Amino acid sequence: MTAATADQESTNGLWGNDCRSAGGGQGYEADRCGHQEEEKAVHALNNPQLEWKSPSKKRMRPLLGRRSHFPIATPSDPRINLRSLRLRHPLIFRHASNRPTIPTMVPELIINTNRSRMTRSSNAQGHPPLTFVDTSHVRVGSNTLLYFAGSNYLGLGHDPRVLEAMRRATATGMSQPGASRTTTGAHSSYDLAESSLAAFFRQPAAVLVPCGYLAPWAAVQALRPLITHVFLDYQAHACVSDAAVLARMPIVTFRNGDAADLAKRLRALPSNARPLVLTDGTYGTRGGIAPLPDYLALLPKRGWLLVDDAHGAGTVGPVGRGAVAHFGLRDKRIVQTISLAKAFGVGGGAVLGTLSFIEAVKREAAAFIGSTSMPLVVPGGVMASLKILTAEPDRILRLQESARKLHSLLPTHAELSNDPRTPVTALLPANARRKATMQRALLKAGIFPSFIHYLRGPADGFFRLAISSAHTSAEVETLAGAIRSVLSPRTLSKAKLVVGLLLTIVGLITQQAPAATHPNIVILYADDMGYGDLGANNPASKIPTPNLDRLAAEGMRFTDAHSSSGVCTPSRYALLTGRFHWRKFHGIVNSFGPPVLDPTELTLAEMLKEHGYRTACIGKWHLGWNWSDIYKPGGLPPASNEKGQAPLKAEAFDWSKPVSGGPLSHGFDYYFGDDIPNFPPYAWFENDRVITTPSESLTIKQNTLEGNWEARPGPMTPGWDFYAVGPRITEKAVEWIGRQRGVTKPFLLYAPFNSPHAPIVPVNAFKGKTEAGGYGDFMMQTDAEVGRILRALDDNGFRDNTLVVFSADNGAEQYAYNRLRKTKHRSSGVLRGLKRDLYEGGHRVPFLVL
Repeated sequence: MTAATADQESTNGLWGNDCRSAGGGQGYEADRCGHQEEEKAVHALNNPQLEWKSPSKKRMRPLLGRRSHFPIATPSDPRINLRSLRLRHPLIFRHASNRPTIPTMVPELIINTNRSRMTRSSNAQGHPPLTFVDTSHVRVGSNTLLYFAGSNYLGLGHDPRVLEAMRRATATGMSQPGASRTTTGAHSSYDLAESSLAAFFRQPAAVLVPCGYLAPWAAVQALRPLITHVFLDYQAHACVSDAAVLARMPIVTFRNGDAADLAKRLRALPSNARPLVLTDGTYGTRGGIAPLPDYLALLPKRGWLLVDDAHGAGTVGPVGRGAVAHFGLRDKRIVQTISLAKAFGVGGGAVLGTLSFIEAVKREAAAFIGSTSMPLVVPGGVMASLKILTAEPDRILRLQESARKLHSLLPTHAELSNDPRTPVTALLPANARRKATMQRALLKAGIFPSFIHYLRGPADGFFRLAISSAHTSAEVETLAGAIRSVLSPRTLSKAKLVVGLLLTIVGLITQQAPAATHPNIVILYADDMGYGDLGANNPASKIPTPNLDRLAAEGMRFTDAHSSSGVCTPSRYALLTGRFHWRKFHGIVNSFGPPVLDPTELTLAEMLKEHGYRTACIGKWHLGWNWSDIYKPGGLPPASNEKGQAPLKAEAFDWSKPVSGGPLSHGFDYYFGDDIPNFPPYAWFENDRVITTPSESLTIKQNTLEGNWEARPGPMTPGWDFYAVGPRITEKAVEWIGRQRGVTKPFLLYAPFNSPHAPIVPVNAFKGKTEAGGYGDFMMQTDAEVGRILRALDDNGFRDNTLVVFSADNGAEQYAYNRLRKTKHRSSGVLRGLKRDLYEGGHRVPFLVL
């Protein structure tokens, strides 16, 4: 199909001119037993301070059964709109303070998501009828499109061997026993399928249930006598949240995938509590895997973890055994529920666990006891699928490899959700216009635009794209190209990219690997270095940078990376926290300024330290300290020494005391540096103390090879040598690397240079070595300092297990204009603007990763 044909079809009413979705959800598969539109009213109570107060047990009984009071605490979820709920019973909301709020109506237990729009189209999502050509293609009208939708991850739903096995299952002339398995509906094929499932997932036992939606229900009903509290991931699939209600006890929700939030809520439990934590194993709408080891570690010995692995069974973990096996977990407290209608291509569901627990399901769970036995084609198809997967493990490996390949071809973007461990990708349009743009681009690439609404997905819907093992490498590349083409050309934040790389490593670290296998991380951060000062970025550069050029050649060079700001402090704040500084502050920390990092803000150093890393910051800090810690009694100086104020005197401080708020307060085990090279105090810091007492004051300006002196007056260590700052910082970094040799723990070294920031003070060995004046000499010295650190990594045997990141905080200083006139060197390369500018020369920075 040509691009023109696709565009013509999209505008001729195939999906409608505005591509509006009609509610429901393609994620609500047939095996979810018709509960596609259901959601419990408890999840519409957005305020964590609200609880349900029933005015009448009699009136509430039709809604909630015998229990009339369900306390709940939920994080605010803006995607649930109370106006869209049908109201039936009166209810009074009360705050925890017991003050009644405005009386309203109880939402009906079943939430109607956009029901009024569901009759508009041929199916729940507004898509036209599809005809499957094969596993990876569908026909829509006269067009054949690539199909990246649904959940037939392994292509078994189209496999002729599975279809034949299902046909043979009814050869006896009976489609199903027509009764519950606890009465006269038993059949030997159910027992065979259950033993085969238990063997495949390496679980002691399994039990089939008629559909995947009922699997968590059956598990919770069996667990009810064993638990006292329920904790629910508030973005879990509807079948999981429905199952939580069946526990008939208080429900507390925690943020999606947030083990820290769960820990906070679990701490409130009494010592004899037996909590149940419910979560998806693999997220079926946007990809990703729940942090199951973290959840399990938080549970007491008598707690339980229910993992609904509908989208993980057959797709993740060794041989597709799911999220539990992905993390190598084997614990009697884990109950795993799966759907057999996705990767296994059949239908129905199953509960997996210990033999005693499965017996409890058969004895206690109404979802099992009261359900008619599933059609015999299901166990027949399940056994055929398991036989194929056992004989053809490459089918699962091919799917997992395709997922990793797709991830490697995609950028980081706010409108994209993708995880290399799972086969699902989500495109999240920011508005209706972006939605239409994405639809057109997918059609132009010959891809079926699977736009859906989902109970736990974005309120305005999203494009769900799922690869299968049947998709070829070329088809995966086609999908990646289409996705790249629809993402708006927003610049990629350098801070987010660095943090993203490190967060990926931290995510891998949590997977119970020995600490010795974790990579070391070195972040080298230049100060006021222009995009064109890197030789690899500027063929006409007048500054030799051989070490950085080698780093670019051997690693990855990013040409469109941007700092958070055009000045220093905000970029450093964003680098270490991953936060956008504009939401908190803008501007630099002046001399003797307070910290911009709050104690509650998590830094990269703190994250890595939690996973066994040793951490060091050696160089320029410039994020503030609590200088009030060392003020002498009486007449406190101003909070910071702003430019233009009278210089602070050294006598105002007790330099023997420690100063808090610096690197040691934010995750670093060790610090050495001069804080800010052109601001007082001019002294060396080690850890949280000034180790060279600044008993004098800097008052005399010196001449420099380029630009202004820039060093502000204030307390100074006697004999302070500005030319020695850079070499001393590098020497300390090299020494610290050497001390890590023979230590089994991995390390993070954050080395923010003072150069080539003013004052321009290259040592004699580099004076006159470049054609770009004193600044060029200072930049060449910076390159040599990078080389020394890289050689230290090589000399100590760390090169093969170290991630090195090099970048800068902002563009070159304004002196670059005179430099251009005198030497023809362009510090910003082809870019317009310099430090402090909104033009790209102010914030587009060198960025290398090795």
